[in-house]
Amino acid sequence: MPRFFVHYWSNPIIEDALDNKEEGTLLDCTAGEGLVDSGVSVGDMVYIVNVYRGELYVIARMQVGEIILGRNAAWKKLRNRAWAADEHLVAARGSGTPLYFSRVVPAEHLPHIRFVDGRQPERLSFLEYGRIDKKSIRGFREIDAGTARLFEELISMPFIPPDDNANESDDMFDEEEDEATLDEHDVDDIRRQYDNAEIVERTADVARSLAIRELEGRGYRYDGPLEDEDGAYDLRFYDGEERIPVIVKGTVDIEPAFFLSDRELTLLEEDPSAVLCVVTGALSRSPRITVLTAEEFFDDFAMRPVLYAVKKVD
Repeated sequence: MPRFFVHYWSNPIIEDALDNKEEGTLLDCTAGEGLVDSGVSVGDMVYIVNVYRGELYVIARMQVGEIILGRNAAWKKLRNRAWAADEHLVAARGSGTPLYFSRVVPAEHLPHIRFVDGRQPERLSFLEYGRIDKKSIRGFREIDAGTARLFEELISMPFIPPDDNANESDDMFDEEEDEATLDEHDVDDIRRQYDNAEIVERTADVARSLAIRELEGRGYRYDGPLEDEDGAYDLRFYDGEERIPVIVKGTVDIEPAFFLSDRELTLLEEDPSAVLCVVTGALSRSPRITVLTAEEFFDDFAMRPVLYAVKKVD
């Protein structure tokens, strides 16, 4: 019998799909890290999900027809469909359903969702106002057959995407989102990106080059790489007479997750002109660059201290 899994697509992945006008197209593959370790195999069913404003969305479903390991192998097989990831699950012919990013799971069904990738079946966890805690479903997790049947029922129903101009349906979601946090799993995922020094150096070089090209394309004047000794930023630009210090972060993965030094954080906190350039999938065929002001960074990212300076005192 097949097993059933959910794969959480983060907001940046969905934004890419929407930018590429993929809504309504058939799900043909998904990718990430650690998928094989979960036990997924050919013939298993995978449901793509997301949590937005505390609600659970079922985006699409596919049956695994092939598992491709390694980025070069994925590129040879999938070409432009390949992700910047080491493990690809390719849909069996005819199994992928259309991608719909606004198919919400009704609240009354949420208590019946079960994960079975631990010793005991687990349920979703919730924050204030009944909002789903993203951490309880994030990643790649196995679900039970009952949850899979629920998702199949939703996917099989006729679905008409809502009007893009429709108003928000629930006033409670006008409030700010609950503050996001990072757990040990998140930190470990980020740390793994820094395991290979050669890849880290290549990623940083590519990210800096793309950042320079992007900012010059926006009309800023490049004034060279970092020359000061405090290590607070990587590049210096000018907007007219105003100095623009630029911090550049590159990631191999498609998720914008990275380490930030204390000096870099202080610069973003104290210098309103500072800019953060984040390049995701830096070594892939289609890297993505996001330019953030300090205010946008603090609005969109969660942080957690992971290193302390320690010295014995007399």
